[in-house]
Amino acid sequence: MTILKLFIASLLVSQIFAAQGADVTCSATTCATVGTCTAVPTVPASLAWQNGGATGKCAITNCPASTSSGLTGASDLFCQSCPGSGVAAVFANTALTGCVAATATCGATRATNTWSNADCLACNGNTAQYATLDRSSCQANAPGADVSCSAATCTTVGTCTAAPTVPAGLTWQNGGATGKCAIASCPASTSSGLTGASDLFCQSCPGSGVAAVFANTALTGCVAATATCGATRAANTWSNADCLACNGTSSQYAKADKSGCQANPVPAAGADVTCSAATCATVGTCTAVPTVPAGLTWQNGGATGKCAIASCPASTSSGLTGASDLFCQSCPGSGVAAVFANAALTGCVAATATCGATRAANTWSNADCLACNGTSSQYAKADKSGCQANPVSAAGADVTCSAATCATVGTCTAVPTVPAGLAWQNGVGSGKCAIASCPASTSSGLTGASDLFCQSCPGTPNGQVQAVFANKGQTGCVASTGTCGASRTAKTWTNADCLACNGSSTQYAMADKSGCQATAPSTSTNSMIILSSVLFLISFLF
Repeated sequence: MTILKLFIASLLVSQIFAAQGADVTCSATTCATVGTCTAVPTVPASLAWQNGGATGKCAITNCPASTSSGLTGASDLFCQSCPGSGVAAVFANTALTGCVAATATCGATRATNTWSNADCLACNGNTAQYATLDRSSCQANAPGADVSCSAATCTTVGTCTAAPTVPAGLTWQNGGATGKCAIASCPASTSSGLTGASDLFCQSCPGSGVAAVFANTALTGCVAATATCGATRAANTWSNADCLACNGTSSQYAKADKSGCQANPVPAAGADVTCSAATCATVGTCTAVPTVPAGLTWQNGGATGKCAIASCPASTSSGLTGASDLFCQSCPGSGVAAVFANAALTGCVAATATCGATRAANTWSNADCLACNGTSSQYAKADKSGCQANPVSAAGADVTCSAATCATVGTCTAVPTVPAGLAWQNGVGSGKCAIASCPASTSSGLTGASDLFCQSCPGTPNGQVQAVFANKGQTGCVASTGTCGASRTAKTWTNADCLACNGSSTQYAMADKSGCQATAPSTSTNSMIILSSVLFLISFLF
């Protein structure tokens, strides 16, 4: 059992300590004596020096499985005996917590001005991973790129443009190349958050993006313009992209002549149109431009002999005063072929022809009426001669009058006087007549209705019964099985017809169906009628 315990213990130790360290040179050959070699790390415990494999050399007794991290109090001599992972990881890092693959010691005995970015990262991690420009030490942020100032005395005030005041602590120093200067330590980001940026600063510490080496107009960030945002920019070289980069959305569009930037896009010139002459700017050559918006003018068009609006408004669908078809053809409104001025001359609309007096006769449609007039007069007249506020009512059904001269007074029964404007006209069928335009409803609201009128313009049916008869008051067309008037076949009244013709005032058929009455006939009365009829029949039998 004891032997088994020792075997297990030896296995555990072998997992922690891999092997004896490599031979190194200490101050003497008495390796185990304290002070002969640098002190061993205190973590992990039990590390010790012993005589090395070669005479006069020392070595760590049992190296930890890994020395790249997890140490406390590491030294270069320890790391040379127990290197970390990586090629020649034989130097203790700055925190003395691991052995790293630097090209030289991370400590104070390092040769001056030999730091590189790789060694700074190895020795310090990402807390100070960049070498300073003179390679004398390491820092958290990268130094700037080399730029040319007015002289090589970079730290002298005035040699380079002043560094931004925010963030604090930015300074110029000698660059990597002779005669060059650079920002000692660039901020993590220079795309925004600066105060007092300059092009020279941005060239040393570019913002994010390809060649973001120019200070924006507000001097708050480095931007990827194609040239400086400042006063020294070459004349007439502004583009929309540079305006946006330099100014943000407050002034993001280049002027038409590229001389600067502005808040709104440059309106496009209008399409070519034909005026009375090619002297487009002469008053009277083209129709007058709208007075609102202001500043609209005609100019020579792109093609010889043509004219065009110099700069079209952003929208011409509305908001104009004094629009014309010619203006709308040069600056169309939204929609396919919105090239005609509406009737009010306030916008360009997609009608099929002009909205004005020169329109071909009888060519109006509902769509054009709506486009030209809006909802105030959106329906074409029946003969398409113009527009009106209400839709055209349908013509009535054909009926037979006393003659085919339907419009002659007396040929057909008189039309109702309310609503006004009703008239008879020739029907579709030969010799027939019809109401020219039926009201939307004829079930009520009429004055002077007749059966003939109701047959041409029926009211609302009741099931299979058509509403083709005028009620007793001649105020509507009702669904009766026969006329409500004096010419009705005798004794054909029903309760339904009485109600339809008279309303609830006289809604019940008399017992003999000869007329209508206000109350339902009594049962006794009906019985007496039946009894009388029976007695009458019996008298013939005897």
